[in-house]
Amino acid sequence: RIFLNNTGLGLYPEMVHQREQRQQKGAGKWTSAIREGLRALMRYRLLGVRIVLNGETLLRRTPAVMVGNNEYVLQGLVAPTRARLDAGMLSLYVPHPRARLTLVWFAFRALFWRSFPDNRFDLSLTDSLTIESRRHQLRVSLDGEVTTMAPPLTYRSRRKALRVMVPEPTV
Repeated sequence: RIFLNNTGLGLYPEMVHQREQRQQKGAGKWTSAIREGLRALMRYRLLGVRIVLNGETLLRRTPAVMVGNNEYVLQGLVAPTRARLDAGMLSLYVPHPRARLTLVWFAFRALFWRSFPDNRFDLSLTDSLTIESRRHQLRVSLDGEVTTMAPPLTYRSRRKALRVMVPEPTV
């Protein structure tokens, strides 16, 4: 499957899935998002993953795994930016929190696009990676759309693979 911006496992796709279920029953998007986000933070179990990248293996129990297309930079209250979209790299973000209160703190900081201390995340830049789990199926977000996939999940980036057409500049 192809994604353009980012993909995630764990807490985020679970929250989106539950929000969509509530919306199908007639609830509003923001009401559903807040309610299901809080419910997910209170009941979510950590995801056990084995991540293979750059010749190394990471074994983690984490609330989420995020993979971004190229390197994201977080700067204060400004939304994350990328200096390049065509470098052919993937950014891997794996948070370390284990306590529910820490999950709430992470969610709050993420909501306002605040950066995190480096020791609270595994951060890696690579051109490919594989994520394995003992779970038979994982909910995966692909640019905000949620689907279910069977692990192992293999990610790779193709440098300059997307052609973008833009209008000629007007004078």
